[in-house]
Amino acid sequence: MKILLLVFIFSALISCGKSPLQMKKTGLETSGNTGLESTKTLKTTQHSLSLTWLSPVNSTDEAHALLIAKKNGSASDLPEQIKIFLWMPTMGHGSSPITVKKIGTGLYDLSQIYFIMDGFWQLRIQLKNNNETLDEEIFEINI
Repeated sequence: MKILLLVFIFSALISCGKSPLQMKKTGLETSGNTGLESTKTLKTTQHSLSLTWLSPVNSTDEAHALLIAKKNGSASDLPEQIKIFLWMPTMGHGSSPITVKKIGTGLYDLSQIYFIMDGFWQLRIQLKNNNETLDEEIFEINI
């Protein structure tokens, strides 16, 4: 009887995993990098775009990022017709508009970024001419 009780207790202890309530992701996960910073290059203008997250990225809090645009190694402003938005391709929708504030030459403060649910997201940066998209770079985020 004691052996049966010990086997039961041992089985119960090794079969218990973490509670789903304790598995909430509070940090940033991105594919292919540490999640703190990543860089892309716009083909049409040759601007190098660096995205640095200034806050944790999750589906419960507002995210905040800094976008740095450089050309030939120096800070350089992006063309005026630029659109930055979130898109969730697996669900076919985006999120609320992102606030973009130019804070210096080639420096853009991105705020009011809301990942409204866990999953695979894209932060898309598009160069526009009226309604025509001339170029696009996509930063991928997995929450």
